[in-house]
Amino acid sequence: MFAKQKGSVVTYVIVAMTMAATLAVGMVYMSSSSTFGLGEITANNSNRAYLLAQAGKDYAIVKSLVDTAGTNFTLANNDYFRLVINGNIIQSTGVVSPNTPFEARRKITITRP
Repeated sequence: MFAKQKGSVVTYVIVAMTMAATLAVGMVYMSSSSTFGLGEITANNSNRAYLLAQAGKDYAIVKSLVDTAGTNFTLANNDYFRLVINGNIIQSTGVVSPNTPFEARRKITITRP
């Protein structure tokens, strides 16, 4: 009678260990993918803000804009670039996802050619 119970205990232990390992792998997968996703969003917004600042600088040069104390140019998705022009110095700041936890700002300064 005891011999049969020993075999079933081993089976239960193997099944329990397999289930615990499966749950652990699932938890690791879920936590690492969510962390990676947030980092990816932050990096992407930072790149978008830099490109928006570049676009602002190009806009100021093409339109031959002169002295501004700080003018915002807002896009349809509420991202914007801010231009501050003082003589030949152009300062452009790209802002992506303003007023959210994912807001990113990048500022560039150039001397007009």
